[in-house]
Amino acid sequence: MVDLCLFFRVSEFNRLNNYRVYDIGKNQNYFDEKFIEDTISQTGYDVYINLNNYLAELFDKHQDKFKIVFSINGITLEHMKKYAPFVLDSFVQLVKRGNVEFVLEPYYNSLSSIYSKDEFEYQIVKQNEAIKDFFGVEPKIFRDSGFVFSNDLVDLYSQLGIKEVILSSNKKLSSNENENFVFGSSKGDLKLLFENKQFSNELLNLKDIVSVSNLADRVVNDDGQIVSLFVDYKQLGDSNLEYFGDFVSKIINEGSCFIFPTQIMSNVSIVEQIDVPNLISSHKSSSVKHILGNRLQESAQEKLYEIEKMLKDHNDENILENWRRLSSIKNCFWMNVDDHFTGELDNYFENPYDAYVYFMNALNDIVLRVRLKEEKIRFEEMLAKKDEEKIEVDELKNLIYE
Repeated sequence: MVDLCLFFRVSEFNRLNNYRVYDIGKNQNYFDEKFIEDTISQTGYDVYINLNNYLAELFDKHQDKFKIVFSINGITLEHMKKYAPFVLDSFVQLVKRGNVEFVLEPYYNSLSSIYSKDEFEYQIVKQNEAIKDFFGVEPKIFRDSGFVFSNDLVDLYSQLGIKEVILSSNKKLSSNENENFVFGSSKGDLKLLFENKQFSNELLNLKDIVSVSNLADRVVNDDGQIVSLFVDYKQLGDSNLEYFGDFVSKIINEGSCFIFPTQIMSNVSIVEQIDVPNLISSHKSSSVKHILGNRLQESAQEKLYEIEKMLKDHNDENILENWRRLSSIKNCFWMNVDDHFTGELDNYFENPYDAYVYFMNALNDIVLRVRLKEEKIRFEEMLAKKDEEKIEVDELKNLIYE
């Protein structure tokens, strides 16, 4: 029998406003706050509270045989605290039962690991502190935004003490094409778990007791070490929870358990060292073409991190916060040309070019504000210097007359 790791992703992103060129220099309304407030409040009532209560019942029923892992970035926690504190409290109460671990991830759901070591470290530390502050626990296994990973990131992860990483399904990387094992990186001391995307999708689409039994039988009889399921929490809320509960019960009745990834990582050996020379992600192609596959996306990220040093030297807290919120990987999604026009992407904007323009307008406004403040500082320093020179001249005249 094989055990399972069950991950739930909870994410409420900053939706970019239609920030037009004539808004530059006039306002800083880069994000649709009303959309964020309405979405998280409604989801809180309709989904999160209901799901958390149901999981609490499963915890009571199965005790330590049913454990889960939440992936909740810092921005989502901020939104909960600001717009739906009752939702945040519901998660806090669930975590207190002791059956929950957390994923470590970039606070702003950014691609900083690819573009900026300093910013990546800042976001990892901030996320770690947020989880400890809100829930009193320390996040364990790491997941990068969009499940991005490559050999080039191994050293960076290691420098920050990251030893375990969850990756998206990719059967091509292992020699036997079975991803239900603990792997190692060929470039460093790093343990890797792969999400089983097929089983994860089936879990969200259980139709009846037959589909429940079919999935549970295939999972527990897998010849691997561990089956990792990674599902969107809101999507689980849209599914039939009764069938999900039946699935959990059948898995446990068959002799398997839902465990923390830290448990499996410390108790099994690595079966294979894998080599990942190119960036991979959660996209169906396993490439990063959905987030960095065209010049719109590349240009936006290059410009974003090009101004990083200038903003940090300027050290305006409000400006830095807006810049970091703009770094969300979601802004790359909306610039995806291929998936936008094939209908595979939720179209928040009429086209990916609008998403790019609004994003760049926001960045240009940030740069303008920094430069105007710097000019103001220089002007004030110049006036102060002239005042000092005038005082020195007046003092000299007084000495002469005396």
